[in-house]
Amino acid sequence: MKVQNNIKGFYDGLRPIRRTPVDEWSDKNVILTSENSAEPGPFRTARVPYARAIMQDLSPTSQVTDVVFMKGVQLIATTMALNMVGCYADIDPCGMLYVMPTLDLAKAISIDRFDPMVNNSRSLRKIIKPKRKRDSGNTTLKKSFRGGRINFAGANSAPSLRSRPARVLILDETDAYPLDLSGEGSPISLAEKRQVTYGDKRKTFKLSTPKRKNASVIEFEYEQTDQRKYFLPCPECDAAQHLIFYNIKWEPGKFDTVYYECEHCKHHIKEIYKTQMLDRGEWIPTAPQNINPKKKGYHLNSLYSPLGMLSWSSIVEMYEKALKKPELMITFVNTILGESYAEDEGDAPAWESLYNRACESNAPGLLVSDNIAFLTCGVDVQRDRIEYEVVGWCNGGISYSVDYKVIEGSTAERPTWDALGKVLNHKWTRPDGAQLDIKVMAIDSGYNAPEVYGFCQRNPGGRVIATKGEGLTIPIGQPSQVQVAGTGKKIGAHRVWGVGQDILKTQLYGQFNLTRGENGEVPEGYCFFPAYGANYFKMLTAERWQLTVNKKGFMVYAWTLPAHTRNEALDCRVYARAAASLVGLDRFTAVDFENMRISYRNKPNAGKQQGGGSPLLDGKSFWDE
Repeated sequence: MKVQNNIKGFYDGLRPIRRTPVDEWSDKNVILTSENSAEPGPFRTARVPYARAIMQDLSPTSQVTDVVFMKGVQLIATTMALNMVGCYADIDPCGMLYVMPTLDLAKAISIDRFDPMVNNSRSLRKIIKPKRKRDSGNTTLKKSFRGGRINFAGANSAPSLRSRPARVLILDETDAYPLDLSGEGSPISLAEKRQVTYGDKRKTFKLSTPKRKNASVIEFEYEQTDQRKYFLPCPECDAAQHLIFYNIKWEPGKFDTVYYECEHCKHHIKEIYKTQMLDRGEWIPTAPQNINPKKKGYHLNSLYSPLGMLSWSSIVEMYEKALKKPELMITFVNTILGESYAEDEGDAPAWESLYNRACESNAPGLLVSDNIAFLTCGVDVQRDRIEYEVVGWCNGGISYSVDYKVIEGSTAERPTWDALGKVLNHKWTRPDGAQLDIKVMAIDSGYNAPEVYGFCQRNPGGRVIATKGEGLTIPIGQPSQVQVAGTGKKIGAHRVWGVGQDILKTQLYGQFNLTRGENGEVPEGYCFFPAYGANYFKMLTAERWQLTVNKKGFMVYAWTLPAHTRNEALDCRVYARAAASLVGLDRFTAVDFENMRISYRNKPNAGKQQGGGSPLLDGKSFWDE
């Protein structure tokens, strides 16, 4: 039997490679499942015509060695990469390496995408044994087959990138890779070293949605290519054009009115024509000076997503939401337009613009509007002081800074916290006479946490919460239990609320840049400030969104504070905003705001004037500096 197998292997080795490109192989062998596709069933390249040229370049018989794909979402990019793996495993077996941003994501794509692909393909089932079978040679991160293997690796794991030589390399979502990996350099460079021995026989596929301008790996790679775009013929004049978001037109708020305006004849193209347009599309190099038969680059935005997947109306709806929340605009530009996001978008405004606006529009002591529905307070704790800001919130996310003060004194001593207690119990009076109390006070527990927890414990009922800045994608998360030890003994568990400080700073800085209309109209999210001194506005705009390298070596954008600069005012505003989310700012309707606003009129003592701010409370004022 062993002799027969050796003879069969010998003759198999003499057989010529089947000259089947990836697109044709995929149409014959790939079955999509409901687990990983919105359209389960046999894969059809005709459904995504733009994918044909890319998959042909990825084929074993193509002379192209490097393919770069900068793209939006819902364009089956990862499916193309997996089809490429399946094709090579079946007709031209060799060593392959598939790299995801993290080892966990590598495991996920192996289990959730590649294993179902093998199970549903008769040709792949014959050559790739199930990992559960004894002596199959297969694990989650390694799949062996006659003549080759596929390793799944994480860009955050140097050992996983030091596998055996690989002729085929797939680098998925490169813009999420770390900049440096444990002092060994770029994970992309580490992975590419696996291909050195193969020369022009190697094949590299880099695909990703871009991130930040001037820091995007995929954009840099794309700009070194002939920069191909997919041109479609207009169904009216037949002139070719590549789709851009600028030419999408609609009536605001009416998403069924969306159409694409032909840049040549101005014809209103309805999305129903997209299928026939895609079928007649053509990839055209837009940087012919970079044409290289060995390297090709493709760019595609989500406007090209096939009919029935991501619609133009859905994209327009996303855009309208992004206009109201700056942090969503970053995601829109990256994932829908498939473009990098310019660094200055979302940056802090110059402090002078807010300072001058406050001085021109507000006199000292003018602090509230009848429209304020509720108050929150954000508190920053330092060694020798507590700083706090009281903020009033209105419908549409419009806010008023009601009061900002510094309580001087050691935060290890009770009197300092008693002074903060006076702030918690104070009532602020609206111009209509209604008295408002603080709904939620959010205190940063990053410094002197035991004292923060103690203050929360002395003020039960949910009005005072301990918070901690985290990398959340929502304003405030669910509380976690933290065990705290006092001097020599454990003082028990306390609830700490995680705050999405990065996303809130991005949103706030976008709102600080808002301006009123020509007739004084106030846009949603607009921030009103009284005439505080200059130091307040300097602290409020102190941080910058910059490219940096985190502790794990990842190239990331983060809010950074220049040396010798204070930012307590920004921290207080962030925690006041998180507290407002807890009250209901992000879910309240206009009716909810109105009901809460008028509820204060019926409370006892309504109408009794106490003045606007908190002049009787302990603390250094920021009204005059």
